[in-house]
Amino acid sequence: MRTTLGKWEQGQLSVRTIGGVAAVDGAPVYRGIGLYATKAWSDDGISPEVLWSVTHASSGYRICAIHAQAARALKLAEELAETVDFTRDLSAILQDKDAIKAAVRAFAERHDEVGVSGSIAGIVE
Repeated sequence: MRTTLGKWEQGQLSVRTIGGVAAVDGAPVYRGIGLYATKAWSDDGISPEVLWSVTHASSGYRICAIHAQAARALKLAEELAETVDFTRDLSAILQDKDAIKAAVRAFAERHDEVGVSGSIAGIVE
């Protein structure tokens, strides 16, 4: 189903949590990645801000996090999806782990809003 999110479609996204894998219905999905909002705390520790988790749609592993408004987060995640082939399953990604790790980290270095802590860039060590 096409939405007003440009290239993104609403779909189902797997998200890995401490308790296992959860499904997020209606998440924006494009070229094997999905985006969902989580809360992050501001520097003052009082007001929650939005942190977007960019996730490998089929495995649920986080690829990176983006701290930005929704439109900017979609644009950045789209750039990443067009740079790295995340349409493959996790085993194929792990076979190409060095190249993917380097691409995700280079992407994060180009954009201040992007972080890779706790992401697939670290998992594939």
